[in-house]
Amino acid sequence: MSQYRPGRPPHRQQHAGGGQQESSLPADYLKDGYLDEKGNIRKELLQEDAQRVVRSLGRIETHQLRRFFHHLKDIETRLLYLKTVGQVQDAYETVAGDIYRLKGLSAYQAGRSHEWIPLKEFIERNVHATKTEKDFLRGFIPHFEAVVAYHSYKTSTSAKRRTI
Repeated sequence: MSQYRPGRPPHRQQHAGGGQQESSLPADYLKDGYLDEKGNIRKELLQEDAQRVVRSLGRIETHQLRRFFHHLKDIETRLLYLKTVGQVQDAYETVAGDIYRLKGLSAYQAGRSHEWIPLKEFIERNVHATKTEKDFLRGFIPHFEAVVAYHSYKTSTSAKRRTI
């Protein structure tokens, strides 16, 4: 039986089997943001960092990860629509609340099962790093897409023995 205790930060949660779970993502994860000096996504976010995230996710299933990714893609669609229609002055500010809403959705799931805590941490760190429209469109979305792809590769039926 899980010893999950609401109110404790995710990096201090206790789990069945004793002990405390340390932060599943490295301290330097996203410290340099998403984009390089030319405004392109940093390549390690699409490769090494995405693979590290997948390893940290534990027992999260691909469909659970995709559910959050679909929320992200819905926000992207809304942002691009608002920009195209031009009815709002700052389309990104209009959808920024939806991006922050992902934190609450992941917290709800982590409150129901400690297995979600690593995904909650991933979502929180990425939402915090998303400061501009460019961060969102060129950083968070492609990085999350790479995480979903590597996770699918790692957990596919024909790849049960694969490591990344």
